[in-house]
Amino acid sequence: MSRPTNPLPVRVNAIEPKWGHALRVWWAWQWRIAAFGVLIELFIRLLGYAHCILGLTVQTLTTVRIGLALVFSGLVGVYLFKLILDSDFGSFRVCIISKDFPPQ
Repeated sequence: MSRPTNPLPVRVNAIEPKWGHALRVWWAWQWRIAAFGVLIELFIRLLGYAHCILGLTVQTLTTVRIGLALVFSGLVGVYLFKLILDSDFGSFRVCIISKDFPPQ
């Protein structure tokens, strides 16, 4: 497991999550998902032209494209979500805190 690049100080000031916090975190993830989704779709559409070169049937190509879309979208989505988990949103920060905090 990788070590955090910018660990939090020992003191933690937890706040009650509000709808505004939830919307800011959600939007930080969603706009990235939308942008990368467009790029993934363009890449997969380019593969659609490969059936002429590779001689794939339309059914085989459709199955491959759906599989690639699911795999790429899933991997990119998790990677982008991981980026959000240690993000600074100005007045608050999203982070993961061990349940063993503070260390015994």
